[in-house]
Amino acid sequence: MDSESKEEDKRLSALQDALGRFRFVGDVRVRGESFFQDRVADRNRGRIRVRFGVDGKLKEDFVGGFALATGSLGDPTTTNESFTNFFDRKTIGLDRGYITYNPVAHKWLSLTGGKFAYAWNRTQVTGDPDINPEGFSEKFSWDLQTPGIKNFTVQVMQLLFNESTAGTDSHALGGQVSGKLQLGRLTTTLSFMAIKWNNPDSILQASAFAVQATTTTGGLPVPGEEGPGCAKGSGLLTVPPCAFAANGMTNATYNDPSGKSHFYSQFLYADFILNNQIRTGWERLPLNLLLEYENNLDAKDHSLGPSGNVLSSLGKQSHTDLADVSLGQTKNKNDIQVGYAWLRECASCVYRQQSFQAPIVSWTCDLP
Repeated sequence: MDSESKEEDKRLSALQDALGRFRFVGDVRVRGESFFQDRVADRNRGRIRVRFGVDGKLKEDFVGGFALATGSLGDPTTTNESFTNFFDRKTIGLDRGYITYNPVAHKWLSLTGGKFAYAWNRTQVTGDPDINPEGFSEKFSWDLQTPGIKNFTVQVMQLLFNESTAGTDSHALGGQVSGKLQLGRLTTTLSFMAIKWNNPDSILQASAFAVQATTTTGGLPVPGEEGPGCAKGSGLLTVPPCAFAANGMTNATYNDPSGKSHFYSQFLYADFILNNQIRTGWERLPLNLLLEYENNLDAKDHSLGPSGNVLSSLGKQSHTDLADVSLGQTKNKNDIQVGYAWLRECASCVYRQQSFQAPIVSWTCDLP
């Protein structure tokens, strides 16, 4: 009996050790949304979001994880589901799934592949917060003990956003250089990123499944599908293959003789971020100031008008400016942060983000 008990204890201890290497995360959120706009009917809807994930150490030099989340399979910019479709079950999909090689003997090296959270410095200017990119990322980061300079990082990424049997795959190739400076109470992180989007026209020629189309040719409904459907815009097709743009489409496009849509501009982003944090007399209330400038170096010199004519009187619509100031942080239990952000968005972007000029208030509160 004692021998069996010891063996059981060993198995239990081994299971506890294995589970101890992993961290479980998740949340459930229910909220109401109201939309009020002049000359447009009021809209009220309920929304639900469910997320669950596991991250942990796989082996000595490897970590990995996965996450599941609700949300339309045709809308990567949100994991919310509306209360609709006659009490149908809600869609759950793979939100993240990745493996990272981070050798103990070389902590400066980190290689990641799969569908993962952003691993580089960014804001909503260069990627919707709810998007988890797919592909590969290689990070080389050194912590320094020199006065003033505390870290230097170089990172490259290869993001795959459309694979085609015709061999014209769509992908983004880029790199970022960043450094962390500390001068007294001031901590500054500077970063510069350049990223090139190759074969972006696939976004304008997505399949019915990709856009989760609600109608087909002739206006017939697609049973069981939900999502944003075909993006609306001047000259864009209203039935698949059509434009995929969950946040809307403001880019200039044109149609070739066969009727296929193409972007007027191409996309090579140069993005500069200056993130400052100043320690105040209260540890939980630092003063934060973030400035960002992005320019699409492949934008055309002039924009297109609604009828497809070149607007020679209007120059490049190629850059974005962001300024964000806040007091506080959202790192630990009961933290609070209050701030104001101003964003002026460019017109020549692959994924359009809604411009805004409104105060943002956020906080965190962990349950016991």
